Amino acid sequence: MSKTQLAELIARQMSFHDLKRFGVAVSGGGDSIALLVLMARYAKQTGIALHAISVDHGLRDGTDAELSLVSAQCAKLDVPHTVVYWTGWDGAGNLQSNARDARYDLIAKWAKNHDIDVVALGHTADDQAETLLMRLNRASGSDGLAAIRPARLLQPGVMLVRPLLAVRKADLAALAAADAWQQVDDPTNRDLRHDRTAIRALLAATPALDAAALAASAAHLAADA
Repeated sequence: MSKTQLAELIARQMSFHDLKRFGVAVSGGGDSIALLVLMARYAKQTGIALHAISVDHGLRDGTDAELSLVSAQCAKLDVPHTVVYWTGWDGAGNLQSNARDARYDLIAKWAKNHDIDVVALGHTADDQAETLLMRLNRASGSDGLAAIRPARLLQPGVMLVRPLLAVRKADLAALAAADAWQQVDDPTNRDLRHDRTAIRALLAATPALDAAALAASAAHLAADA
């Protein structure tokens, strides 16, 4: 998918929302940096104010430097950037699930404080395929197999949207390489103790599994639901 096609995709999906300002969640990874750049271009073209948020979960060393990189990238794009911190992990329960719930709660509070009603996330077709396979492995029903939804109400007045859900990571990586976008390498994304990382490795090692086709199946199930 070309840069022009991605820009058209963003414009088409965001035009459904009547926006005065909108937000983008940026972890610093390649997908979220790509979304930041594309959203900044859309904001500049439309005159809509864009704000960025990053969540520091405080779970590993090096995040300060990584989020400084995100802040620098936002500054280049004239996008205000806020870092919020999670301090609630007590060691109980599933870490990834708790971190995800905390991240969404912090994003929702930030959005309300900034009068933002739509926040974009950088999930891709590859993430969708991974989620579908994870839920198949957990014997999920049809609703669960719809996997990641393109939009959902996070809290009253705050909508999450995922405009890159039909885009492959490889397309974003190609653009990142061409435009020399700086991005963060999170080592936890290679930790095979996590289900998602193990499924990601399985997809990469199994050419017969087509991530785009799996993501399309999830989209069909979501439409049926």
